[in-house]
Amino acid sequence: MAAEARQTQPRGRGALTPRRLLLGLLGSVLLGALVTFLLFSKSAQTPSLTTPLRVGQPAPEFEVLTLAGERLKLSDLKGKPVWLNFWATWCEPCRAEMPELVAEGQAASRQGVQLLAIDVGEDAEEVQGYLSRGRYESLPAVLDPDGSVARKYRAFGYPIHVFIDSEGRIQQINAGRMDAKSMRQAIGRLQ
Repeated sequence: MAAEARQTQPRGRGALTPRRLLLGLLGSVLLGALVTFLLFSKSAQTPSLTTPLRVGQPAPEFEVLTLAGERLKLSDLKGKPVWLNFWATWCEPCRAEMPELVAEGQAASRQGVQLLAIDVGEDAEEVQGYLSRGRYESLPAVLDPDGSVARKYRAFGYPIHVFIDSEGRIQQINAGRMDAKSMRQAIGRLQ
């Protein structure tokens, strides 16, 4: 009878042993440390592609190629107001605003504002051909062949206009076609 009263714990597959308890506790601690690291690490605080750009924040640094193949960085224009226009030759609203963009870009240049018309995803030959056919050769077009600059500026549709003051801060963002009056007003706010 004494043998019947003694109950033994099963030592099979589901038994909770001190070793399993220790491994479970260690796994929980490591998982917690990983979650904490991901939540508070610098990489987790880096804005994602879905984080919108905001007026007043510093403009992200970038590098583009001129039609002549030279590299140009935003920091090369430090101290100057900059107007970015993201566009593509196949984009109908971009084509529609091109005459105004060229004219207002020239006027902006006389006021000390640098326009950079950033073509996204096309090569120099294609862009140069489009500009020549439309007689837009005076447009300061640059290339973002892999779209990396467009991604930094969340330019997922075209045209996108970003106006950056001489301190390097974003002052205005416009999605879609702008008319000449709107362009002049945005440029005026950079002064």
